Amino acid sequence: MFLDDSIDAIMCLRGGYGASRILDKIDYKLVSENPKVFIGFSDITGLHIAFNQICNLSTYHGIMAYTAPKWDEFTYASFINAINFDEELIIHNPTKEKMYTIFEGKAEGKLTGGNLSLITSTLGTKYEINTNNKILFIEEIGEYIYRIDRMLMHLYHAGKLNDCSGIIYGDFNDCRKFNEEDNEIIDLLREISEKVNKPAIYNLQAGHCMPMLTLPLGANCYMDATNCNVKFMR
Repeated sequence: MFLDDSIDAIMCLRGGYGASRILDKIDYKLVSENPKVFIGFSDITGLHIAFNQICNLSTYHGIMAYTAPKWDEFTYASFINAINFDEELIIHNPTKEKMYTIFEGKAEGKLTGGNLSLITSTLGTKYEINTNNKILFIEEIGEYIYRIDRMLMHLYHAGKLNDCSGIIYGDFNDCRKFNEEDNEIIDLLREISEKVNKPAIYNLQAGHCMPMLTLPLGANCYMDATNCNVKFMR
């Protein structure tokens, strides 16, 4: 597809499982020499990280073909705005969805990240995520909060949370307590962020949610966690 001049963009059909099996089968030189809009989320996280880091290709964390029946006006507009912005892209949540300050401050850097489970699966491989001076985006679905705790601590001990300049926590759809005494998700995220003193925002509507924002991975991101503002600049 990257060689086909009649194709301007590649939208993944769906996530699920399998992207990690093809990481060592991709011709990254070919991809870097034939850049296209590439969009997807969830299991596509590994491809985003590889294309961003190996090919220096900006990609898009957003809608996939199987979600098309659920697209609303907000979701579609966010996708179009993200792939077409020239100088500045200001990110707003849907009207009824509030963002929360987890740790105050401002940060800037290229955006990287995606699904938490898939991010942690890159550690110790040649496709390991590089968060150095970048803003790290994290989302998840269907995990118990204690498992999210374990994965975030994995990133912490690997130095990935210390290396980043700021953290944007997206949607954590159906992430729930295993025991009643477990932390609420927002309390866990606050505890983790305070360990590294990094500006952090929670509940940006990107991930396994509808409406869904499209985020330009690899683009320059500026975040003001105190006021819950996020924007991108070319």
